[in-house]
Amino acid sequence: MQKLLAFLAHPALAIVVGGYLMGVSFAWTFFGISAGPVVHASLLWIGGGIVIVTVKKLMEGSGKT
Repeated sequence: MQKLLAFLAHPALAIVVGGYLMGVSFAWTFFGISAGPVVHASLLWIGGGIVIVTVKKLMEGSGKT
């Protein structure tokens, strides 16, 4: 269980998941797959937020801010 929690808490996973959510949102937009504008915007904001927060935490941890 500790290995699973360590994996889920890893910053790289957060960046990948955030990027995936943004990618899905952009793909749906560009290829015309209609999931609804609310879904598109939600995935884009959630994914972007995950990436921004994770990168900010990594930069604070390394002392580069």
